[in-house]
Amino acid sequence: MNATALAEALRGQGLDCVVDARERMAVLVPATGEAAGALAAEARRRAVLELARAHGFTHVAIELIDDVRAPAAVPGD
Repeated sequence: MNATALAEALRGQGLDCVVDARERMAVLVPATGEAAGALAAEARRRAVLELARAHGFTHVAIELIDDVRAPAAVPGD
């Protein structure tokens, strides 16, 4: 299993993701909203799983991070 090589292979396919290896599972963290959107397509997820298996992983998880943050409450408002 090689998370770095998998991340490079994903970038080669236009998916900018950080890859974290957890046992034999690759956890993908999309670096951009575009990458997250691309992973929404079932065919793309299947291709990613095949690529991950070629790099020694058995499973793939996609960690989604919400970039939208609620404004901080100001006391007295």
